[in-house]
Amino acid sequence: MSFLSKKQKTSDAFAFGEECVRFISLQESDQGIRVAHHETVRLSGIVDTGGAILEDAQFVEKMREFAKVRKIENANCVVPDAAAIFFHTHVARVPAKQLNDVVTDHLKTYCEAHDLLGFDDYVCEYDVIREGESGYDLHVTLVAKSVVVHIARLFKQAGVTIKHVETANHAVAKACTGVPTGQGYIAVSVGENKTSISVVHGYHPVSNDVISVGNNSIINAVEERLRISHVDASKIVEKHGVMGSHPDTTVLSDIHRALAPIVESIDRQILAVKQKEYKLFGERFSIDKIVVYGIGLSTRGLADYLGTAARLPVVALDVWAASGAKHIPIMSLPASDVPQYAEALSLALVYLKK
Repeated sequence: MSFLSKKQKTSDAFAFGEECVRFISLQESDQGIRVAHHETVRLSGIVDTGGAILEDAQFVEKMREFAKVRKIENANCVVPDAAAIFFHTHVARVPAKQLNDVVTDHLKTYCEAHDLLGFDDYVCEYDVIREGESGYDLHVTLVAKSVVVHIARLFKQAGVTIKHVETANHAVAKACTGVPTGQGYIAVSVGENKTSISVVHGYHPVSNDVISVGNNSIINAVEERLRISHVDASKIVEKHGVMGSHPDTTVLSDIHRALAPIVESIDRQILAVKQKEYKLFGERFSIDKIVVYGIGLSTRGLADYLGTAARLPVVALDVWAASGAKHIPIMSLPASDVPQYAEALSLALVYLKK
């Protein structure tokens, strides 16, 4: 029996990564959801480690070739969280029909006060988190229009129309409705050389930090301490991980020092966010867990180490489980690949549901 049916829907998504773009294509029928295709397009020297495009012409050439082979015409796209500005703010109570104008005026003032670009230079998304007689509490995301237009224009030249653009953690938060959020949580996406750490509340990032520490930082620490090749160091990390079971305490200490900036960013953002409060009720933000995803999840013990170091419960994110999507395992993304495709998979799921 063919998987395809008259009711089949499709959803394609790209996500910018470290010197690469990840692609995933989902198909849904009466039987469930399957991953029709997933692939990482390596773009060393074309896209930097932060996910920014360096060489327009080469990017278009590579993506045109990829899209032609995969017959991609329309897709959604995840931009790195480093390209966005996240914050929480408050506006006074007004009639509902005036809210958008009041928010716009408020954000124009905010941009001026914080030495940002002019408000009209951003694509803005805001969510009303709470409302009362005195006003509205908002979570706001700003992405420079130049970034969005640049990405959309280059994909268009490659033959692909970008329908929607999301930031990474926003895509994950929207898709993974099965993650119990409580008041808020820390989302940690560990890549090869970069880590994005965000405070997420109400399915919306309100604070973000991107640091130059990743899975390779762990391997490099072992390589330098033992004076061995990167390949051999990688094998040691794969075998022993980063927790107390490691046989060499000196090496383990070096690994923990390499990971310290991630823990410091978590602590710094928790402290800053906990000082904020909802103006309506005087309630302070609370953060009850760390949610970890990304390539770093393949490193044994990394998620547990971050939870222990930051003194918070930790959840290793499984996008399939957290989204509640009915998928066909035998035809889906291998479990070992889910962490690195979490952002593209999340966005594809969000728009498959719409």
